[in-house]
Amino acid sequence: MVSFFDRVCYPFNIFIRLTSKKTIRWIMADLFTDLLIYIAIGIMTFAMGAIIGYQLLMMYYMKRFMVIAKQCFDADSVVPIIDELARET
Repeated sequence: MVSFFDRVCYPFNIFIRLTSKKTIRWIMADLFTDLLIYIAIGIMTFAMGAIIGYQLLMMYYMKRFMVIAKQCFDADSVVPIIDELARET
């Protein structure tokens, strides 16, 4: 446990504190905890981005499909689907 004196005088005795084995273990545990927190934030951010991206792409292509389906219905042919596939590839 860090005392009040150590907290107040931390900038002045940093080199003394870093030589203590107990302090080194405390600093390493603190850094590892921070690392785990940042990794968890990164994973959650990636997951949210993947879900949002998936939803946006589904909305775009669903809208696009409805337009093509209406064109096919109006033309009574599959030519608009073939044209769209040629345009997308």
